[in-house]
Amino acid sequence: MYVARASRMSPENAGPSLPPELLVLVVEKLVEGGYRGHRLLSHVSFTLKQMCLTSHLLRDISQPYLFRSVSLSDTATFPLDTKNDTDPLQVAERLENVFLLNPTAKTWVHHLYIRIPNRNEPTDSPVGKLAVIAERLFLQMERLTRLEIEHMVITPKMHKQIYSLQELTEFRCWNVCYLDDPGLTPDAHLGLHIKHMTINEIHSSSPLTAEIISQLALSPQLLHLHISTTISPFVYRLVIPPTNAVFYNLADFATTIARPSDLEALWRFLSACPNLSTLSVTGRAGVSSWGSGVGPAPPASLVPGLRHLRAPFAVAVLFGPQRSLESMSVTDASGQNLTKELLQTMPRTLRRLDLRNILWNSEESLAYLAELFPSLAELEVFFRNARRDARQVRYPNAA
Repeated sequence: MYVARASRMSPENAGPSLPPELLVLVVEKLVEGGYRGHRLLSHVSFTLKQMCLTSHLLRDISQPYLFRSVSLSDTATFPLDTKNDTDPLQVAERLENVFLLNPTAKTWVHHLYIRIPNRNEPTDSPVGKLAVIAERLFLQMERLTRLEIEHMVITPKMHKQIYSLQELTEFRCWNVCYLDDPGLTPDAHLGLHIKHMTINEIHSSSPLTAEIISQLALSPQLLHLHISTTISPFVYRLVIPPTNAVFYNLADFATTIARPSDLEALWRFLSACPNLSTLSVTGRAGVSSWGSGVGPAPPASLVPGLRHLRAPFAVAVLFGPQRSLESMSVTDASGQNLTKELLQTMPRTLRRLDLRNILWNSEESLAYLAELFPSLAELEVFFRNARRDARQVRYPNAA
């Protein structure tokens, strides 16, 4: 795309102007698909900046897209361009100055990503100072629709800000530490609209804080929920008195279990998810040693709409062959032999089957596929005892 520089533009050679509505469509088309993760692709960012120099109208249209996604981390800060040796702290200070000079810019930020490992850092260290600025910036952002926080201490003010974000639809945090606040109370009923939530490895010395965090899941529009063992007990309790929550819209749920005794609480939680279609269960270290029948099987009436299951063999086999599943991924087959008997424990309706950490027995096992899974279209197997160059077998269009 060619963008003329402002210095070359003049009333004589600028040409006929386009309607503002069409210019907006042009910029939207430019930005569409222009993100890699939480950052604009460099050529898209460059083009937007050039358009800002072309005219006041194009600047007003293009500039908000430059600040649509902001990243604050100890390695780089975006959207302000930096050289490789630029201090992220200095860049964060520049961003704070931008918000001070143009308060409207705070409303342009829809996606914020923060990665600042300040858990063991003093507040007067560079990382500590960066975290302080990041908190100040976050507290000014009221139009966020997507928030991602990684390796950072979340203060009570930040937590309260999360509850106040009425437009927030996606919240993800990994390995974060919550500072406890005795005055912190749950505000989950203020009208949250979160649809996608991931809470993975939180650290807090207070069970009350973890309980309050878990209540973010009470957002009535929640569609996808992914949690780890540090928060799962508190989320599971939401379906029992006094809360008695029912997750009518939840379609995708992922969790981690540490021991077979966790299964009973998981089944109880799933009983309050009547429209769940995708379930992913990860086992902590040692799950490969679990044999079949390690825990109670889920009732046949549990999650009747379940279509996609991802779990270790010891958990997957509990669902039995009567389920109407379309796909199954056995993340750890516990070194089981690929036999007809093993395949018979799986639903006949499968269209996709993925088996990991399994022992190769004989090609006869594969011959049973057409008999047992008449609708199977894709098979992927990672064998445990095969040569390195033959550990993976892909069998598309198996039927």
